[in-house]
Amino acid sequence: MNELFVPSIGKLYYKGNVALLQNKIVGIVGTRNASAKGIERAKTLASLYADCGYSVLSGLAVGIDSAVHSASLCKTIAVLPTPINAPIYPKENTELATEILRSGGLLISPFKDGTPLTKFSFIFRDKVQALLSSFLIVVESSIDGGSMHALKYAASNDRAVYIFSDEKRLASLIDNKNIYSVDFDEFYENIN
Repeated sequence: MNELFVPSIGKLYYKGNVALLQNKIVGIVGTRNASAKGIERAKTLASLYADCGYSVLSGLAVGIDSAVHSASLCKTIAVLPTPINAPIYPKENTELATEILRSGGLLISPFKDGTPLTKFSFIFRDKVQALLSSFLIVVESSIDGGSMHALKYAASNDRAVYIFSDEKRLASLIDNKNIYSVDFDEFYENIN
């Protein structure tokens, strides 16, 4: 089993192209119950950032995460909520995980073999996503969605967090330090 140590996180286990951690990393997260617009935005952003040389990180969940990974396969980093050698969760993303590795991407986990999947697993996975990312984009989420863990960890650790101005469900977060509401089209035009 391959492992590395990241000071703010601890030990991480991985399969695939660990060199992706050397690039600037954009985290793109969101809801499992994504709209067609959210899926399209996730794919567009992931593809564009990958083309600009970024590594693109998400959590291998269904919805926004799956869209992110599928649009940036050779530059994608999937942070797992399970040990690296455990069956992929969710199981419907097993083929996507295989394709990520086949395409030169990276699977990474903070959990040693034998660690059971619990609610804490998802929260810690979200923390790892936030801390590995240079900045975070929340494409679509409810105020009590799992993506909020990543958003809060990122903002409290001085990472910029971007939410889109038409995402009204998250409007109450905009006044918080490091959380910015942006117009999607303007944001997209300024990616370099």
